[in-house]
Amino acid sequence: MPYLNNDFRLMKSIITTLCLLAVSVTTATAADPPQKIALLVGISDYFHKNMEDLSFAENDVEMVGKELKQLGFDANVVTGKEATRERVENALDELLSKAAKMESDGIVFLMFSGHGQQLKARGPSGQGEESPFFCPRDAIPFDDRYHSLRNKTTEDLAEEFNLVSLNRVITQLDQRSNSQQNLLVVDACRNNPAKGKSTGITGRTALNPPLGMSVLFAAKSGQKSWESSDSKVQNGVMSHYLLKGLRGEARNRRGQMTWLRLVTYVREEVQFDQGRLAGGSDRAQSPHAISNNYGAIVLGESVFRGLEPANLVQDPFNLSQSTRIEADKKYVIQFWPKIDQQTKEDLESYRYDLINKLTAEQQTRCLILFEDTSENVKELLDSEFSIISEESIGSTMKEIAFGADPESLVANAYFRREAGDQSPHVFEFTSYGSETFGGKISDYRFRHAMDAAQKDIEKRTGWIGKPAPSFNVTHWHTDGRGAFEHRTDYRDGEITVVEIWATWCVPCISVMPGLAKLQRKHRDDGVRIISVSNEEPEDIEAFLDRPIVLPEGDENAGKTFREVYSDFSVVGDTTSDTWDHFMDDMGISAFPHAVIVDRAGNVAWMGHSSYLEETLSDVINGDFDKQAFDKLLLNNAVNESLTGCLEYIKSDEMFEDWLAVAHAYINEINAIDTKFDLSNRLNESSSSWVATFEEIAPLR
Repeated sequence: MPYLNNDFRLMKSIITTLCLLAVSVTTATAADPPQKIALLVGISDYFHKNMEDLSFAENDVEMVGKELKQLGFDANVVTGKEATRERVENALDELLSKAAKMESDGIVFLMFSGHGQQLKARGPSGQGEESPFFCPRDAIPFDDRYHSLRNKTTEDLAEEFNLVSLNRVITQLDQRSNSQQNLLVVDACRNNPAKGKSTGITGRTALNPPLGMSVLFAAKSGQKSWESSDSKVQNGVMSHYLLKGLRGEARNRRGQMTWLRLVTYVREEVQFDQGRLAGGSDRAQSPHAISNNYGAIVLGESVFRGLEPANLVQDPFNLSQSTRIEADKKYVIQFWPKIDQQTKEDLESYRYDLINKLTAEQQTRCLILFEDTSENVKELLDSEFSIISEESIGSTMKEIAFGADPESLVANAYFRREAGDQSPHVFEFTSYGSETFGGKISDYRFRHAMDAAQKDIEKRTGWIGKPAPSFNVTHWHTDGRGAFEHRTDYRDGEITVVEIWATWCVPCISVMPGLAKLQRKHRDDGVRIISVSNEEPEDIEAFLDRPIVLPEGDENAGKTFREVYSDFSVVGDTTSDTWDHFMDDMGISAFPHAVIVDRAGNVAWMGHSSYLEETLSDVINGDFDKQAFDKLLLNNAVNESLTGCLEYIKSDEMFEDWLAVAHAYINEINAIDTKFDLSNRLNESSSSWVATFEEIAPLR
């Protein structure tokens, strides 16, 4: 594999593929949740001049759609210009095609929000029957001055007035959906579409829906559904309470969101509202629910399936009561054996991973369950780790939820473990149906170490020869005694050294006199050195006025730091943007850290400030080999990052996976023997791999 100096994408693709292969999960399999699909249609702005526009119908379905997606639904929302009769019918047909392929425990959710009409159509018996219709954007309101309903079928009326027949929707769901859990929500007839000429959908029909069908109308017979008059609540009254229920208000004690609990909650809240949101008691409404279903329809499980609040001893994120998957979060549940001294020691060894990797950026919600009683879990959290004595385990790991699963009821909902297997297990997901890991915690730690290694390598390489990141200055403290302009741009023909330092960093202070010498030496070569701290200006000023403690005879003895550092630019950036760009973005955690930006504004070199002198001269003279340094930088990053993964290797298989990843990078670097014989010393940069491997060899 040839070395690609300027294209890191191929290497990234290789490492990503290999990391996906690195952990084979064979010990645990989670049951797939039911398939859930939804179609939501909302119209606020109608074509016909006699159709009164609404305010919040589109907002209703958009917000409900987001909540359903949080509950794991594949939700299609149709609003605005897209909500014509033809397009709504097409969306319905697409939904029904998916529903035909679902399992019987799948869930189909339909919602219509907008205007509705209740017209008398000729039924199968030949008699007139009240039939509810939903009004798409291009609907035509019925006006008895110009139209007659005599002998017209539901299909005739739908065609003539561009309507969607809700009876036909129910019939189609019965005939085409393989699901036995079909749900229809109708928040229509808020205002009469033809300015008082139509009574809208009353909810008197569909009294005997087919098996597997449930319907929730916004109002009972003779009522309308209203929009909120409160500017802070930009929803229909029923939709407002529907949203509150979906967000958790209607969940049961297991943290589940069921259809029955949701409907009950909505009906009670709307009725008890007594028209308050709509603007008066004369605008009260009572939702009408009709159901022909068996059992509980679970719209959303607790984030962690089978978990009850009683299980939790520490729950910082209220996980036991949450049914909503936050889109930008990962969820991790871990199952540990009964609590004994070994369990406590294992947890302590894993503390760093939990605190620093899983929760450092608040991107992971983690729950640890022990196969033990709540009392024993609480006792564990109140105790102390052997190394940390100032805080309890619970306080030390306050961003982690802890609980008890004495009968392994929750664990069995996620794993099928081999008999007698008492090793800690992990299950990780980002949304229902999106499992990202399921297996032993040792494999999980190895995978995380490999992922972290990949990120570290990617961050720390690929910079050489590329445009330098921007830097920021909020305070200038020294500037070469006025020789350097107070600017933060890179100019053609100029070499800029950006160095990261701090007043409390001893290595930083020790190298800065050398920076002053370099600046004096190369000032006429178009070089400017800028040392950036993220500290407050008064702290930097106080430091600069301190005397340097040096032995007599040193050229800087008796001087203050300001006098010594005045030959170059010492600056502050209280926004920390410079530190973010030159430290975090480059995968650097130790400083002083320096970056040389060449005359073209590209990164030429990066490393410890003490190695600047020889390198800077080569850059100035045009003798610096960027390609060779880029290769060395990558080699060092791979060595440091992958060495850290070796401690997690517990089997031949895991070592072979690690070795495959190492091979991919080594071949890319093209710097060491491709045979990679671990029995011999490879080269200076890779010897630590061998040493570490020999230490862990007995574990294999």
